[in-house]
Amino acid sequence: MRISNGAAGKPGRGDLMELLKKLCNASGAPGDESEIRQILTDFYSQMGIAPTTDHVGNIFFVKEGKPGKPIIMLDAHMDEVALQVTGHTSEGELKVAQLGGIDDRVLASKHVLVGKEKTRGVIGLKPIHNQKHEEWDVVTPTNALVVDIGCKDKAEAERMAPLGTTIVFDTEFEDWGEVVKAKSFDDRAGCWAVCKTMEMETECTLVGSFTFGEEIGMKGAVFAVRRFMPDLVVSLEGTSAGDMPEVPEHQNCARFRCGPVITFEDRSVIIPRNYRLLLEDTAQKNSIQYQYKGTVTGGTNAGRMQFENGGTPCVVIAAPCRYIHSPVSLAAKSDLEAMVELSKAFIQRIDKEGLPQ
Repeated sequence: MRISNGAAGKPGRGDLMELLKKLCNASGAPGDESEIRQILTDFYSQMGIAPTTDHVGNIFFVKEGKPGKPIIMLDAHMDEVALQVTGHTSEGELKVAQLGGIDDRVLASKHVLVGKEKTRGVIGLKPIHNQKHEEWDVVTPTNALVVDIGCKDKAEAERMAPLGTTIVFDTEFEDWGEVVKAKSFDDRAGCWAVCKTMEMETECTLVGSFTFGEEIGMKGAVFAVRRFMPDLVVSLEGTSAGDMPEVPEHQNCARFRCGPVITFEDRSVIIPRNYRLLLEDTAQKNSIQYQYKGTVTGGTNAGRMQFENGGTPCVVIAAPCRYIHSPVSLAAKSDLEAMVELSKAFIQRIDKEGLPQ
């Protein structure tokens, strides 16, 4: 699947990126993913597939296959790292806490969107003119920052952004040609890849699983796999590309523009060897460039799903993205497309040969 970029005179790729743009520009803090659910519902309605939901916020789309064929769950989480209002100052600013892991160093002075109304705000920090010299090199923790939405006093702030209101980064998707810039590639890249993979023809039953709350402890994963009892889970993710000058080679998780990342182990899961080898062999036979996750870090929904239903085999395929869990990240179109290409080829292999023994 080599789909080209209309902006560069190669028709087709622009349409492919339009769905990713919608997903990344939408707000989807943990537990507040309704915008993402609506975008997905609109997409699958074009395929004639109606949504199935549960009481915790997950949404599923099932493409029925033939009886006796494997049930394959394609999983991605809808939520992104975000902030949540925990208090209000007498000056009318918002006190906040993190939802998911964000480096404190990237927060100060960033633009944000607050609540369902998407009220614009900025993360405030004491001006350098008011700091002591010894404060200059100290990273201000999140609980010492405030979000300023222009309120005149505490009462107005409480009215505009009550306790529990979620806050996301105000970052617009941009197409840079071979690279795209946005927030929330973790895991809107995975959501996009699930959607595009499910356009394929197969006799296997495909379950598009879009879960809530992964960034705060993989909250939706268990409900998804218990409900559908899949024979296999393919977790599609956006992972960290660490090919930066200050990162030693042995600490580099993945490299940008070097194809999708195949996980053999992270902090939450060890991929069954027979499934991993089949995935690698599929990539090789289809001339799909791929790489291994170079460090045993992070975790995905697969870490929870593997323990369900007497043990559910899982594989993880991820797009390497620079600067994830921050206000802005980068993804290469070639990596995104190859992730979908590998997912489709893997499913076609299982459709033809059955599950590995």
